Amino acid sequence: MLFSKVLAVVFLFIVKLRWPINLSFFAILKQRYGHIVLLKVRELEKVCKKHEKIKLDIIYLEDCLANNVIPKFLFFKLSNNRLRNSKVYSDIQIRLLREEINHHKKDLFNQNSKVEKVLYELKSLVTWLDYKLILSKITDICNKDKSKEKGIHQKKLKNLIEKQKPNKSLDPEKLIINLSRRQLTKHQTSALSKGLRYGLPPRNADTLEIYAKFEQFFSDIQREQI
Repeated sequence: MLFSKVLAVVFLFIVKLRWPINLSFFAILKQRYGHIVLLKVRELEKVCKKHEKIKLDIIYLEDCLANNVIPKFLFFKLSNNRLRNSKVYSDIQIRLLREEINHHKKDLFNQNSKVEKVLYELKSLVTWLDYKLILSKITDICNKDKSKEKGIHQKKLKNLIEKQKPNKSLDPEKLIINLSRRQLTKHQTSALSKGLRYGLPPRNADTLEIYAKFEQFFSDIQREQI
């Protein structure tokens, strides 16, 4: 036990000697090993950041799938806006979301190979101790970016859930403040609580359907004895 503590203190002392706090980590690397090693460490930083981002993207997309919400980039334009509310449209979005998850998983596998390749090359260029310290430094850098990216994804997911899956348990009586003297019925209050755009007719009316309804209406009148 005592030997382990002494060994830890000695190790920490060596680290502080080789990597002074008052000097830049990357400046020490360049001074000790030259420009080639510095570029290799920068490359490691880049591939590791991308590796972590792909992992977070997969988690975000899988969370969207689990919560039955669709990311914004999977909403595509159609010539007929009514189809956007159809089951066919939503089914296609789910299929595309699954395809995107599978595509990211393939990217993660390829990116993992790139990370291992850079690590193998770097290991032959620096000492064992410096190699371990470089890994520790890159891990710290990636963790900071990971924490930031994770917060962004959580916020995006929360907004998607609130927008696509509104809370149906809200009491319409608490949402609507009646400033008039008119007494509103429950149906009127419920309709107002759904927002000002609720029940608005579509901008592009189906004229063929309208004509058909009128034809049916006139036929019904002709059959009736008035």
